[in-house]
Amino acid sequence: MSDWSGWTTDTLFSNNIFYTEGTGRYGHAVGRNADGTYVLGAGLESARGTVFDHNLYFGVQIDRPEDLHFLTQDPLLVSAGSGGLGIGSLSGYQLLPGSSAIDSGVWIEGDGGRDFFGVVVPGKRAVDRGASEFETSRQSVRERQKSAREQVRKPLNPPVQ
Repeated sequence: MSDWSGWTTDTLFSNNIFYTEGTGRYGHAVGRNADGTYVLGAGLESARGTVFDHNLYFGVQIDRPEDLHFLTQDPLLVSAGSGGLGIGSLSGYQLLPGSSAIDSGVWIEGDGGRDFFGVVVPGKRAVDRGASEFETSRQSVRERQKSAREQVRKPLNPPVQ
């Protein structure tokens, strides 16, 4: 978190997947490095009323915030890290069958009713953690994995003809 012209108050982080293949660190900005990255201090500094609940944390997580309903299992993403440019490149962040993120989140009133990909999120019951509501009728697992692999092969900056 940072003080981008003021600290946050009453912020809810819920139903997210915090996935890292390296090391993830939680904190607040105390300075900047020459390359523009932030130097972090532990904790949320002056942010007040920040709540983390029903999130999934996978990988090495340093100074992870308190979260009463957290999970730490592999979320079983189709192809984590495969994202590129455009929404079409993000299918690798959908859930595979057997993921502990399926139906383990909490419904949030006024959530917009759809996930990142436009799939309807069921109201007034457990929802999935992460950006994607698992839906078996949309695609088979094999189709999801194939789609994710194809997106990885596409160049990020194709040559202009």
